[in-house]
Amino acid sequence: MTTHSLYSASSLDRLAICPPSARLSKDIPEVSTKDAERGTRIHALGELILLGKDDTDGFPDGTEQEDIDVARGYAGYVWDVADIGGTIYVEESFHKALADIHTDLGGTADAVVVSGRDLHIIDLKTGRNPIDAKENKQMLTYGLGALLTHGVNKFDNVHLHIYQPNNISKVTYPLERMADWAIELKVIAKRADDPFEKPVPHAKACYYCKAKPVCPAMREKALDAAKQDFQENDLEKLLDDAEIASLWADSVKEHAKKALEDGKDAGKWYLKSGRKMVTYKDKVGAEAYFAGNPIAFEIKSVSELEKAGYEVPEQYLERKISAPSLARK
Repeated sequence: MTTHSLYSASSLDRLAICPPSARLSKDIPEVSTKDAERGTRIHALGELILLGKDDTDGFPDGTEQEDIDVARGYAGYVWDVADIGGTIYVEESFHKALADIHTDLGGTADAVVVSGRDLHIIDLKTGRNPIDAKENKQMLTYGLGALLTHGVNKFDNVHLHIYQPNNISKVTYPLERMADWAIELKVIAKRADDPFEKPVPHAKACYYCKAKPVCPAMREKALDAAKQDFQENDLEKLLDDAEIASLWADSVKEHAKKALEDGKDAGKWYLKSGRKMVTYKDKVGAEAYFAGNPIAFEIKSVSELEKAGYEVPEQYLERKISAPSLARK
């Protein structure tokens, strides 16, 4: 499992905008999401495949074909970049290489390809939003780390690649750009070290920041936004402020849920048990089961079928309980 440095390459976009964010979120535990868990699974599959272990029987139980297809597509792209004679390094860490710039800097590239005088860094992304490799701080840091790891004088160009199922972005930089980035990186790290730097609420920086519920600047920004008069001639600012207020409010609720789960007291607020839900696990099979019954065919949901007196075999259903929600006594 990859260990994230305090100033990890993936956090640099946020640090460049809000330097204290790393310090504020340092002791706050990670909160897992389904998208993040899926990304972790696909990265693990991609690593296995690149290491020559592309065996469906060897993949974890329950691995979905869609995830395997994404991982294979990524591995195929890495092999294409390596082509003939290129050497592939899988999950290469740059903490040691970047320590000369700052001891808390670090990052791990999904794949590095050394091919003659060309150095390639390839990052797998599993999100739906297309990500651009150009001037991407995370990718520039990976490029610098790989260059320092494999030897600056061995290469003429650094090629940064982002692979997504529906998006491939790549950019080539000369070594001079890497040297400039090393200087910029020192400035970002120095500002992040400064205890007098104040938090800067910004939707882009705050979105993935763990410190949202405890950030005093974000709270102040959100409360100020709520006090503003509605000005139709400044909709952009109004929406920017509303986005930050919404991010803060959602983070406070999630923080409160976790606290209540841990036994903390929230006065009149409590966790309301999730409601029972039933959905189709195999809708095609259910439709085949009711084939020839026009009444059942017209009723779409499971609950409607059950209310109408039709029993749906359990083999076609999935029953679960939704997540608890906050409620006031």
